[in-house]
Amino acid sequence: MPARFAFWPQIRKDPASSRIIANWRALTGGKAIRDPQRKTLIACSGGADSAALAIALAAASKHIILAHILHDMRPALQAHADRDATLGLAQKLNIPCLVTSVACRDKPGNAEANYRDARYQALSQLAFENACPFIATGHHRDDQIETMLMRLVRGAGFGTLAGIRASRPLSSTLAPSPPLTLIRPMLSVTHEDAQRLCLIADYKW
Repeated sequence: MPARFAFWPQIRKDPASSRIIANWRALTGGKAIRDPQRKTLIACSGGADSAALAIALAAASKHIILAHILHDMRPALQAHADRDATLGLAQKLNIPCLVTSVACRDKPGNAEANYRDARYQALSQLAFENACPFIATGHHRDDQIETMLMRLVRGAGFGTLAGIRASRPLSSTLAPSPPLTLIRPMLSVTHEDAQRLCLIADYKW
């Protein structure tokens, strides 16, 4: 268990935090797995959603690492502010934080897809280097609903309509590559829940 911080009891009692922790444990092996075996790299942008994920899991386990990806598709001042916010959150929670960068601006093709692929490759590299079999992202219930609505608008039938998966294997170009699993422990909580957890922890996203 991590060293106590002042807001720890309130975070642990919050129903959203409890759901996040329970989902994380279920997605990483359930009761058969001890926390050292579910070491998790959290992709943290510095925003409320990924920060809330970090806050909840840091209250449950010391086997948590934050990872922040700098990229060249945003003004440098904004990108560095997000990085500094993430580093500050890690310090507040007394957990490690890793920072790396990707360059996507000059790549041909769809810029959003290029960044997403580069981001996951960078996260996979950090997870591999730090012996983390799991990578967690802050996608939440509101994202789930938005995804389903977008797929419906694009013509997906109700029979094939699906939202964001709670977990999936994460492919990697690393060789040899250990098994990596992408997990989303926040799909049962809302953006409003995430903001509340940040306020409890006195984190300004």
